[in-house]
Amino acid sequence: MKPRLKGKAFEVRYADDALLCFERKEDAVRVMKVLTKRLAKYGLEVHGGKTRLVNFKKPPQGKDSYKQVKRPGTFGFLGFSHFWKTSRKRDPVIGRKTISKKMTKAIRKIYDWCRKNRHKKIREQFRQLKVKIKGHYNYFGICGNAKSLEKFFLQSKRAWFKWLKRRSNRRDLYWDKFNRILDYYRLPQP
Repeated sequence: MKPRLKGKAFEVRYADDALLCFERKEDAVRVMKVLTKRLAKYGLEVHGGKTRLVNFKKPPQGKDSYKQVKRPGTFGFLGFSHFWKTSRKRDPVIGRKTISKKMTKAIRKIYDWCRKNRHKKIREQFRQLKVKIKGHYNYFGICGNAKSLEKFFLQSKRAWFKWLKRRSNRRDLYWDKFNRILDYYRLPQP
């Protein structure tokens, strides 16, 4: 299809997810129509909830440029929300952060894991919790996503504290005692 398009186009693909980027809107609309027909030929279909056209045009540069025009759309891809923001030099750059739905799900998994494993020794809990936290950092640890990683770290620490406190012999556990535990068993920082 690329030779038939009027503007530039490229594809970003990961496993079964794809992002098609077009310079011109008419090319995007045309491909959207053709793509559904072509996939149907092979017994496949486009996911209606995930497939959409997004105006992700680079905003104009200059002072107060964001106030003058309608802000471009945002989109989610591979667990990240992509949006335009301004750099320190006031240039438009693409920002990425963890989608809130994914963040909530990851935090809930940590809470559930801490609840189900609160009976284990602290050393054993620490080893497994450290692996889970590092795994999250390895996937979501990209430039510009530091706030989301920090939130995940704090919530993980809070979850571990909550479920350690609920152990029958730890009713007297308060933050000062828990911080002493954290001095010995250091959870990985983002």
